[in-house]
Amino acid sequence: MSATNTDLTRAIADGTFREDLFFRLNVIELQIPPIADRPDDILPLAEHFLATLPREEGVVAPSLGEPARDALLQHEWPGNVRELQNRIHRATLVCGGKAITPEHLGLGAATVPSPQPTRAAPVAVRPAGPTSDHVDPDRAVIEDALVRAGGIVSKAAADMGVSRQALYRRMERVGIVLERRPKV
Repeated sequence: MSATNTDLTRAIADGTFREDLFFRLNVIELQIPPIADRPDDILPLAEHFLATLPREEGVVAPSLGEPARDALLQHEWPGNVRELQNRIHRATLVCGGKAITPEHLGLGAATVPSPQPTRAAPVAVRPAGPTSDHVDPDRAVIEDALVRAGGIVSKAAADMGVSRQALYRRMERVGIVLERRPKV
């Protein structure tokens, strides 16, 4: 079994993934949306991890408090299911057998829904080096995704179906640098 968050057909077309390897691996293809798009799965998965991780770690299985449940549902999950599993793992280790609270999950400011800002910080996408008249199609796709995501790389990456790290590598390859300006 293999898994990726990369669009392999696009990667083959870009020459960054071998077509013969794709055909060797692609027996049955399953498209599973990210957990952020499946909020009904968050709590059942968290409960599953709570049932299995403490046994593996030899710690007392804690319960998931209501505030922690709310925090899990409010989080955007840029790290997908793996992030959820790691947050539950962390919480079981630091909570001392008590009910898990949002603080035990270590989600930071993302655990509390914040009001939407009235004005977003402007983001400019600019070339890293000299430009030419030739426009790289990958560059246009990346710039489009970044503009739609308001300069938030993790959102642009999710929109493109790639990891944040993969998007940063692509941005570097095509010479895109994000220029952040302070809010006024």
